[in-house]
Parts: sequence; C-alpha cells; structure tokens
Amino acid sequence: MGRYHPKRLLLAALVLLLIYVQIRHSQSDDFYTKTVKALNKKTKDKAWKEETDAKVQKILDENKAPEVTTTLAEPQPAAAVASDSIQRLPPSPPAPPTQSQDDDDKRQKKLPADKPKYIKDSTTSSSSPLSSKPTSLADPPHLTETRAALDEIIHHHSIVIFSKTYCPHSRRAKSLLLETYDIVPKPFVVELDTLTEAAEGKTSRTEGEAKEENALTMGKALQDLLAQRTGRKTVPNILVLGMSIGGADEVVKLDEGGSLADKLKGMVGKRLERCEKRRPEGKSGHGAL
Repeated sequence: MGRYHPKRLLLAALVLLLIYVQIRHSQSDDFYTKTVKALNKKTKDKAWKEETDAKVQKILDENKAPEVTTTLAEPQPAAAVASDSIQRLPPSPPAPPTQSQDDDDKRQKKLPADKPKYIKDSTTSSSSPLSSKPTSLADPPHLTETRAALDEIIHHHSIVIFSKTYCPHSRRAKSLLLETYDIVPKPFVVELDTLTEAAEGKTSRTEGEAKEENALTMGKALQDLLAQRTGRKTVPNILVLGMSIGGADEVVKLDEGGSLADKLKGMVGKRLERCEKRRPEGKSGHGAL
C-alpha cells in the first residue's frame, strides 16, 4: 500500500468540497441580500419622488389663477391676453358733458376777444428787494413821474436818506451819518415833507371844485413808492445803492457794534472814497492851561 490511503483522500476531498460549497453559499447570500436592499431602496426613492411630484403639482394647481392659460413650454405675451380680455368687454357709452365743462364753455364764450393782458412792470429798479404788482392798465402819470424821480436820485447818489424835517428819528439818523461819520461822497438827504408840489393826475374834485388839501404831493408819492419797493413805510428810510438798510434804530445799532463803516464800504465799494468815524472834539490829550 502507498503512503496515502484512498479513503483518507476521499474524505479530505469531501471536506474541501463542503467548505467550498459553504463559502459559495455565504457569498451568494451576501450578494442576494445586497441586491434586495438596493432594489428596495430604489423602489422607495422612486415612490418618494412620485409622491413629492404629486404634492408639488397639487400646490401649483391650487395657486394657479383660472384666467391664466400660459405654460412654461409655450409662453404667451401678456399684451395678447390683455387685448383678448378687452375685446370681450362691451363698449362703454359716451360720458355726458359735466356741469363744469358747460360752465367753462359759457365762460369762454362770455370773455371778450380784446381783453387786456397783464403788463409786466419793467420800470422798477432791479436792486429793490420788493417789486410792484402787475397791473392790467397803464401806469397813471403821477406814478411814472415818481418812479423816474426816485430812479434819478438812486442813480446819482450812493447813500440816500429819505427824511422829514419834523421827525426826531430822522434827525438822529442824519446826525449820525452826516456829523458823527466822515463819508465821501456825502449822503444825500431828501426831505419828503418839503416836496409839496402835487403829483399829476391825483387831484380829487367834488362838485366841480378842486380840493388842494386832498392832492397827492410828490413827497407822499415817493414815500408810497418806497414802501412798495422796500417794504418800509416810515421815515427815515436809508437806501444804499437802492437797497434799504433800515432806519435810525438799525444804523445806530450798526454804529454801536462798530460795523457801520465796514457795511457801507462793502455795499458801495470803490464809489465810496472815504467812510470813517470822526474823533470827538476837545479830546486832544493836553491839559488846560
């Protein structure tokens, strides 16, 4: 007999076969299990996707307006939809004329064709802070004459004091500008109460007789025009290059603050040759003998 017994070899081969079958069986079970799990997962994913798509479609159907017929695949312009809806509406009847339109038509028919238009006042000085209101009629003769006189005064004099001889505030302003200060050219003084000549076209008549006491004087006409241009109705009214800097209280306040001379120099400029405050007399600094 040989070294290996045939029975032993057969038994060893059977054992190896069993081991091999067991290994293959275990591998087949693992492969089957993995395959089943993969199929189940795929089925679940597909079912979840279908359920999600159904929910989304339901939400879109609920929020979708009934009149909207467009889709993402075939978009239609909004103008076409609007035009279709407009064409389906019945035509509206013409609106009856309103009462305001009838009134406007009647008013336009009543207006005369030669109605005078407002005339822009071009004679007012451009340096005045306030301008006169436009009028529909030509200026009366006295107003034209007054404007010409005032413009002539302002044109030839840089500083003008409109005053009245009996007014204490006017005397205070004149004393400050003419005596306390040395100003060259000297301020020009217009005493309105001394201009007693009557302005043209303003003499009132009663029972065919002229009343001189009701006549508008040139001084009063100038004061009215100054009030219209500068907004200041009282005297004194101090004008620098046609612009009012106020009355006595205003110039005294500027003098007390030490800025009156600088203000006049700044407004007048090179036309003002000299503007300085005079020194009080009798204070030479030497004692009496």
